[in-house]
Amino acid sequence: MALITWIVTNVTSILLQFELLPGFYKVGFGLPAHAVFQVLINIWSGGCNPLLYYALPVLFVYEILGVIFSSIGVYRRAHYASIKAETEEKACEERVAAALLQQQEAQLVRQETLRDTNDGEISDMDTEDAGQLQRRPTLATKTDQEELVRIV
Repeated sequence: MALITWIVTNVTSILLQFELLPGFYKVGFGLPAHAVFQVLINIWSGGCNPLLYYALPVLFVYEILGVIFSSIGVYRRAHYASIKAETEEKACEERVAAALLQQQEAQLVRQETLRDTNDGEISDMDTEDAGQLQRRPTLATKTDQEELVRIV
């Protein structure tokens, strides 16, 4: 809505002559469309009615403001993008840390379960291999070995 108002105000400042309007409407001298129109009139008339002394500074101010505001906008966009990237990186690190913690807990549970099952079978070797994990037997009985031979 503001863009439409801006366009209508600029076009109105071109169409109406400021000499015939009340003082309030002379705000249009600061609009870029009127300044551009005055520069074009100066070019087309060959300098017959030069009004460049106020048209060029108005255009220069709009140029400077455009550069400043676009720089601020680019900086702001880059700042928010870097904040978003840092947030995503932290979230990814947290997910990886949670997955690693879950795997380590599962591995510890498996090791404790393995130790509990081996503690009942091993009695003499507990003193020698206290820090090492004991290997579980692959086939426990003769029937398991025969069944494996039949499957293969």
